[in-house]
Amino acid sequence: MHVLIGSSNENWLEEMGIFVTNLNLVPLFCDDAQLLISTMRDPHFNVHMILIDSTLTVDVSTLLMDLRNCQMDQYPYIVMFDAYDIENTIELHLQYLQSGADKVLDISTDVHVLQVHLNVALRMLEHQVKQLKLQENLWNQANFDPLTEISNRRSILTSLRRQAALCQQRQQPLGILMIDLDFFKRINDTYGHDCGDVVLKEAAKRMKNCIRNSDSIGRFGGEEFLAVIPNCSDEELVRLAERIREALKKSVGYKHFIIPLTASIGVSVYFHNDEDVLTSLNEADRSLYAAKEMGRDRVVCSWLLDEYNAQMG
Repeated sequence: MHVLIGSSNENWLEEMGIFVTNLNLVPLFCDDAQLLISTMRDPHFNVHMILIDSTLTVDVSTLLMDLRNCQMDQYPYIVMFDAYDIENTIELHLQYLQSGADKVLDISTDVHVLQVHLNVALRMLEHQVKQLKLQENLWNQANFDPLTEISNRRSILTSLRRQAALCQQRQQPLGILMIDLDFFKRINDTYGHDCGDVVLKEAAKRMKNCIRNSDSIGRFGGEEFLAVIPNCSDEELVRLAERIREALKKSVGYKHFIIPLTASIGVSVYFHNDEDVLTSLNEADRSLYAAKEMGRDRVVCSWLLDEYNAQMG
């Protein structure tokens, strides 16, 4: 765990740094109140505990309130150190607690007593970390496919609806790609389900490398995937679909086997005047079916379905 130590006293900083290190914690040092606030606002810093010497600023209460107002992923435990020989000690320390401190200690507190207080804080923080980890695991289970490590059906459909609403507000098109791995059952039957899992993971990785950070892709079911591509023209969408198809066309190695792989892709575009984005999703699915009927390993666009159907007779 990381501990942020704030004080204008270099000797105290050094002493507390050694003390914290001996507790197997990682100390971070700060000798300026504003720098301490900016550090806590930096998302790259993950601070679990803050130890502050009251000499750091003349307005301790404001500093404590500013710290509590920082948007942080988890609650940092704040210990305030002050001298007990000043006037109105009780009132002042109650004010510190009211402003955001979790504990107020004498600056000259015995190290053994201090260790007990910090151990109590660490016990609370460890419980908090476990709870956050549990929540994260539950969220991942609810939103990610455990095999391919991309969005699951529920999550990608949520992304589809969310992006449809955003594109409707911005009057932008939303691209939809339905992607299916060709003859996947044959791969499972010939090489086994472990091989099929390797192929699915590799396919997901390749597709993810083809799309932008603003795009989304998820496992829709079995060997079928759904990609949601906001603010993309028809031509760009087709080029992306072809890029994905070409990326998936490369063979996959499994043990001493070389597994051939191709994919069929159905493409549609949701416009803000459409009644329901699920209509466009169904159009992409129909296009995917047409790609399968036409021999697989190809991209079919929904706006050309009539032409494709005429070709098929």
